[in-house]
Amino acid sequence: MTNGLACSAVCRPVAEDIAQLQLVTLRNQGIYRSQRLIQPAMAVLFVVTGASMVYSYPSWSLGWIFTAAGVVTGLAQVVSSRRRRTA
Repeated sequence: MTNGLACSAVCRPVAEDIAQLQLVTLRNQGIYRSQRLIQPAMAVLFVVTGASMVYSYPSWSLGWIFTAAGVVTGLAQVVSSRRRRTA
């Protein structure tokens, strides 16, 4: 066993699984940190792009779709960050 400590050979598979889970969790922390920065940036980008498209090409519905995607992404970020604080 490279990562973990077991009291006996019987407990060894469980200790190895727990150690592996801990390593995966530590590796995934960077993903969650970057998500906190990328998701709000995407929301702003979508809203700005959508608003500029609505202003420049009022007959296109694509601008409203981009704007709505930005609002939904921003709301998802707000809900997600509030859940993390309460957990």
